[in-house]
Amino acid sequence: MLLPIICAIVASCEFAPPEQIDLTDGLAPPLSTEPPPAVFPNAPSTTDGWILAEDCSMSEMPAVQPARNNCGQQGWNGQMRTTTTASEDFNGTTFRFLRVVFPSLRNSVSGNYGGASPSRFSLTGILPQNTGYLYVGQYMRWAPNWWHPANAGHKTFFLIERDKTTYHFFGWVDNLGTQAGRLLFKFGTQWGGNTGSPYTDAVWTDKNGAHAMSKGTWHLVEVLVTPNNAGAQDGRLKVWVDGTVVMDAQNVPYFRPSANREWSGLWFDPIFAGNGAMPPENQYYDLSFTKVLVK
Repeated sequence: MLLPIICAIVASCEFAPPEQIDLTDGLAPPLSTEPPPAVFPNAPSTTDGWILAEDCSMSEMPAVQPARNNCGQQGWNGQMRTTTTASEDFNGTTFRFLRVVFPSLRNSVSGNYGGASPSRFSLTGILPQNTGYLYVGQYMRWAPNWWHPANAGHKTFFLIERDKTTYHFFGWVDNLGTQAGRLLFKFGTQWGGNTGSPYTDAVWTDKNGAHAMSKGTWHLVEVLVTPNNAGAQDGRLKVWVDGTVVMDAQNVPYFRPSANREWSGLWFDPIFAGNGAMPPENQYYDLSFTKVLVK
């Protein structure tokens, strides 16, 4: 009983996994192995003052801290156990990408590998100096059998403020809660240490599902962040899926009135429907070409 308390105080205990996780066992094959085109039609131009922060194929594992890979990505020691590189052959060419696996409860002795944050790593290096404008474009592919509880949502990456007291999550929710469902975009603001704010945990969701992502094939997701004015709820979030606008919210309070109005980075911190939920069978999603710009 005392060990968890001691670990929480000293923040230095790390435990070996109770089992070796097989990151290839029982995974449903994708519906298409045709590689994505690495084209970002809505990316802003560097001639308009935008700075290219990352242009990455996602074909290399993030390095373990304090090292970084060629894209500036790094992960915490012991917290990339469910991330691996994968490859597929298409028309005689081998295509490599990053795969995040969510093992089912029956294949996870610890009972948490498929739940909250089975892997976490920085999606970018430290972002260049900016004033809160951000673009992220990323190709992703969800397993054909992807499932999670209908109302829980699935968080993928977090946008971190420079002073690290504010973060916002980007994710997806299955509109049917079944394997037949399609994925809708979901975004939430979370002002750390400011639980009395009316904006804490506010969520914007593509509720209509006009263009939800199907599973088993590659899709391009593009996100454009325009910061709010100080003390105002007038920030803008525009999201495209495969070139079609699925969300254009213009009342987002990204920064608190006293905040350092600058983004420091993006952390890939996948959560499968919170701490308690577990996938019913082994499943995964894949990440490929990623582009990040700031201004």
